[in-house]
Amino acid sequence: MGEAPPVDELDRALVELADVVTLAPWRLGPAAYDRVRGVGLTDDADVFDVVATASSCTTFSRIATVLAGFAR
Repeated sequence: MGEAPPVDELDRALVELADVVTLAPWRLGPAAYDRVRGVGLTDDADVFDVVATASSCTTFSRIATVLAGFAR
């Protein structure tokens, strides 16, 4: 199994935003959001959902990794 490549500009922009949220959240600023807004994600609630989902996945993954060390 592998990752499917983004199929359109919106998908690419969402992946780029999720990467910044996950790997370098200190880089989030107007430019990070302008890209997704420029390809059609104009509703702030939708932008929030993308950021919240990426943040949650990252958090849960890190917690699972840490807790795996407690397995007996």
